[in-house]
Amino acid sequence: HDTAPYTKPTSTLKGLISPHIDFTRGGHLYAKAYRELDDSCEADTYIIFGTSHYAEVDTPFILTRKSFETPLGISETNSDFIDRIDGECNWDLFEGEIAHRTEHSIEFQVAFLQYVLRKKKDYKIVPILCNSFFSLVQQGKSPSEDERVSQFLKTFADIVKSLGNSVFIIAGVDMAHVGPKFGDKDKVNDLTLGRIKERDIKSLEFTEKLDAEGFYRSVENEKDWRKICGLSSIYATLSTIQAEEGKLLGYDQALEPDTGSVVSFASLGFYS
Repeated sequence: HDTAPYTKPTSTLKGLISPHIDFTRGGHLYAKAYRELDDSCEADTYIIFGTSHYAEVDTPFILTRKSFETPLGISETNSDFIDRIDGECNWDLFEGEIAHRTEHSIEFQVAFLQYVLRKKKDYKIVPILCNSFFSLVQQGKSPSEDERVSQFLKTFADIVKSLGNSVFIIAGVDMAHVGPKFGDKDKVNDLTLGRIKERDIKSLEFTEKLDAEGFYRSVENEKDWRKICGLSSIYATLSTIQAEEGKLLGYDQALEPDTGSVVSFASLGFYS
């Protein structure tokens, strides 16, 4: 994996893409992401777009007002922000809220936030689970053509813009899931791993350009054969973050030789 030397960011950090794979395999890329934030943590509201793995509803985004507790403490939600977005959307943003209880994609980010911001007590979080775009991918449609998705993201982007540097956005995501463990017939090999990396990096180039549609189409055009776990969360981040550029901080693949399966993941920073 990438071992480039660390350089302190010189521009304003506005957001991150961080893995949600287990800490044992992904810890080095969590560290690359949150090291950026450790040097720049002026925001007091941290929005977390996490992948929804377990929700049994078809709503695109699921909010909660409940606070999050980890062994490092409690992070309270920003009720005012949540009330504001809820008041602007004409559908139930809390349907399927129970999915937050067992979901790790946001919880893992909260743990790192608590560690990095342990000396900064006056911050709150906005936890948002992002449901799958699978049906849109199969139809060849953009999320912008879904009324609920477009309404939510436009409203959200307007609120984020109005709050300026007090808001920080994090996407808790992984990338490809390929191999028998994830429903594929064949085990991955060196050729497959190379192809996955090539396609992942191409998709991540769109994130560096803050091109939400380009990122989505790089997955949709292939009918999501990589099974990108963070498709909706990354799309939401790119559609709402007020930044000028992204920078890939690291990329890696976690191979399971026993199952012949692989999960890929990355860290990125967004700056203005």
